[in-house]
Amino acid sequence: MQKASVLLFLAWVCFLFYAGIALFTSGFLLTRLELTNHSSCQEPPGPGSLPWGSQGKPGACWMASRFSRVVLVLIDALRFDFAQPQHSHVPREPPVSLPFLGKLSSLQRILEIQPHHARLYRSQVDPPTTTMQRLKALTTGSLPTFIDAGSNFASHAIVEDNLIKQLTSAGRRVVFMGDDTWKDLFPGAFSKAFFFPSFNVRDLDTVDNGILEHLYPTMDSGEWDVLIAHFLGVDHCGHKHGPHHPEMAKKLSQMDQSFLLLHLLAAGIPVTTPGPFTVPWQAVSAWALMATQTFYSTGHQPVFPAIHWHAAFVGFPEGHGSCTWLPALLVGANTFASHLLFAVGCPLLLLWPFLCESQGLRKRQQPPGNEADARVRPEEEEEPLMEMRLRDAPQHFYAALLQLGLKYLFILGIQILACALAASILRRHLMVWKVFAPKFIFEAVGFIVSSVGLLLGIALVMRVDGAVSSWFRQLFLAQQR
Repeated sequence: MQKASVLLFLAWVCFLFYAGIALFTSGFLLTRLELTNHSSCQEPPGPGSLPWGSQGKPGACWMASRFSRVVLVLIDALRFDFAQPQHSHVPREPPVSLPFLGKLSSLQRILEIQPHHARLYRSQVDPPTTTMQRLKALTTGSLPTFIDAGSNFASHAIVEDNLIKQLTSAGRRVVFMGDDTWKDLFPGAFSKAFFFPSFNVRDLDTVDNGILEHLYPTMDSGEWDVLIAHFLGVDHCGHKHGPHHPEMAKKLSQMDQSFLLLHLLAAGIPVTTPGPFTVPWQAVSAWALMATQTFYSTGHQPVFPAIHWHAAFVGFPEGHGSCTWLPALLVGANTFASHLLFAVGCPLLLLWPFLCESQGLRKRQQPPGNEADARVRPEEEEEPLMEMRLRDAPQHFYAALLQLGLKYLFILGIQILACALAASILRRHLMVWKVFAPKFIFEAVGFIVSSVGLLLGIALVMRVDGAVSSWFRQLFLAQQR
């Protein structure tokens, strides 16, 4: 056989392989062209009469807007069965208990109560299903391709016509919060944005908690027309634990609460979302009044003859000799002990919101279910309660201490202001030096003692918090090792 024939035959075989690869690539690895044309609101979608009876006035949009505001919530990796209610498929048998079933109960209630305003559809998509490609498909209406998949971790700005560009061109204020992939796809397109890192799949809460921290204040501010919230906790939980882990149930329950609050706000129902450590005014007022009540219940009166002078000799029956400050200290401690003790203990009121919760008690009173429930329940009962929840949001802890201290000082200030006004108004009264002036003096000294005790109590709590934080860091480092 000649050398040329051998080379030609091998070249022919290679050509067949090349043709097969090219044919498969052209059909499987689709590519698309990005059009640079952009539509405008004044241009009709096509020839003929305008739809929905539009009059087509000059400068007006071809279709009038039905809603003034829109809230778009995206929950990454939300499967269709996550939104389905938990039903039993076998008669007379308990329903199959899976952590992700029946957690989005607010969606089911909305579907039942408002069937004409709510729909639940199953979306079936083809790969690639990475974030950047799906966002392009949602905002441009085009089909994603595998050629774009390589850009998922280095997203490029969308130059073709898209929904966000149309909204901004129409003068709408678009506010975004969530996955920072949107930052690269739509640079400078949002009037306000809260971006959070998205590639740490072990972090289940940073993005979601950041959204919830800004979501409701932004809605209440009214400085928006379109609000987009892109949650990632469910997706990260699926990567880290899978759908059958109890952590998935927690994330879905968090999303359900978010849906419920959004629905209430959209319906015009005011929703107050106080901070996790907000102590109500009633509790602080009652705490300050208890200090005053204890002062009177222990036999004290805000007059000089009622001072318990014998307290100076408690423990010292032979006297103090030439020492003068110790008797004064003992008498002062006896007189203003209630002010000092309640002021030092005032930071403990941070536990008030947790004492009002009964969630942990309800969980402990739940009757045991089937084996699947038993497998899920231990993880659910691990939710931190009481003072351990202070570790969940340390950034709010010192702010809560400051707020509590200011509330307590404000109430004490109101008391001393009332005494000062009474003393000044009744300065010509016959009993001013017997009743009103001593009352003002006692309140002033009590305010000084209470303020010093409050600073001491807050400093003590901060010291304990610093020690606990250091211990937690050491514990986490030991677990990571």
